[in-house]
Amino acid sequence: MKKQQKFDVYDFVTDLVCKKLETGVAPWRRTWGNKAAHKTNYGGPQNYMTKKPYNGVNYVLLSCTPYESPYFLTFKQVGECNGCVKQGEKALPVVYWNINEKEVKDPKSGETEKKKYGFLKMYYVFNLDQTTIEQPKSLPSVSNENNQDNNSLENCENIISQMPNPPKLESKDRSKAYYSPVMDLVNMPTIMDFDSSEEYYATYYHELIHSTGHEKRLNRKEMNQISNFNSQEYSKEELTAEMGAAYLCTISGIENVIIDNAAAYLKGWLHKLMLFPLKNWTDYAAI
Repeated sequence: MKKQQKFDVYDFVTDLVCKKLETGVAPWRRTWGNKAAHKTNYGGPQNYMTKKPYNGVNYVLLSCTPYESPYFLTFKQVGECNGCVKQGEKALPVVYWNINEKEVKDPKSGETEKKKYGFLKMYYVFNLDQTTIEQPKSLPSVSNENNQDNNSLENCENIISQMPNPPKLESKDRSKAYYSPVMDLVNMPTIMDFDSSEEYYATYYHELIHSTGHEKRLNRKEMNQISNFNSQEYSKEELTAEMGAAYLCTISGIENVIIDNAAAYLKGWLHKLMLFPLKNWTDYAAI
């Protein structure tokens, strides 16, 4: 008998996102910001019972769906709410990311040491629209008032202020936006140097995502080694930074202004990357 091939969660998630990007679609774009205000100002996918937002790659996976409701439940939670899954409805994949410790024996010294390793597990959820559970009277919204005076945007500032162990911020060179891993510093032009406040924050998010690769944060090798422009490593890091930035733009409610440019930018880097077999999606799962 032919040996059954082992299901690879990393490959599954990678293929799903890459197929969307290849068609020029930003898979994180789905937003529920056009509905009436709810108890929370968060406009992304979230668990119906706990109201806890899905983040990282789960945000991307669940934003690919066409449903009107931002709420998702496991099959067990549907039953706990005295509901049923509608006939013919299919479950949606989400992943669980965590770190385990494993004792490893050194072949030379014979000593054992504990090593940490990340892992992904897949489980399934249903959107509220796929169930018989009564819909809430109102859904979450994200404030997205146009700001022509390039003032700071509260939703964007709230996200930035919650970044743990952030890099330094300077505006010494107003002609460039960049992240320096050596100095662990983001240099940004002032907000008034941009065509809009939204463009400022989209660029700022991009550089901040680069900074998450610093050795004292996620320690991405693409950020901590010298890479040539257009190389596989450089392309992967740019794809990471722009996907992360676009993801944050959607959460903060400014995606409608910059999303087309972001999708084109991502598609370009994806082609430069030649769709190489990306394995380390733990960066996205951990953000």
